[in-house]
Amino acid sequence: MAAPPPRPPPPPALCHRLYGGSRRRRPHRPLPRRGRAPPPPAAAVLSFDHDTALVGADLSGRGDLGGAVFTKANATRSDLHGSDLRGANLEKAQFVDADLHGARLDGVLATQTKFNRANLRGVTLGGANLVGATLDGADVTGADFTDALLDVRVMLKLCERATGMNEVTGVGTRESLGCME
Repeated sequence: MAAPPPRPPPPPALCHRLYGGSRRRRPHRPLPRRGRAPPPPAAAVLSFDHDTALVGADLSGRGDLGGAVFTKANATRSDLHGSDLRGANLEKAQFVDADLHGARLDGVLATQTKFNRANLRGVTLGGANLVGATLDGADVTGADFTDALLDVRVMLKLCERATGMNEVTGVGTRESLGCME
């Protein structure tokens, strides 16, 4: 039995599709992250996780909290106004009666987090994951929820009282939540 004849090389158009136009390997360049602060170096990540008591703590105006870990932290009545928490992990934390007005919370992971009666005036929450979070009684005047993941039930409750426009992004709270007119 004779071996089958060798296959001819693919036409140039097929090579272009298969190999992206060039066969040489390009160095990896990460894609730019829109609306998020670059991740901090590993040594600079602050950790307040696993039942850390931050009750009444004053962390206002801090710019070094981006990417910080607040998993299961108790930050009840804490002051975080004007702080930069972009990309932080707030999972299962408690921010009950906390002051977060004007804080940057873009891209945070805040699943099952309690923001009950929190001051969220002028907060930016672009791309935040708030699935399972509670915001009962929270003041969301001027907050920007653009591309945030929210439970439908929570979104409908927020739409009942959503007003104002975010001073940083210029987006209205009702518009960012997708509220019906």
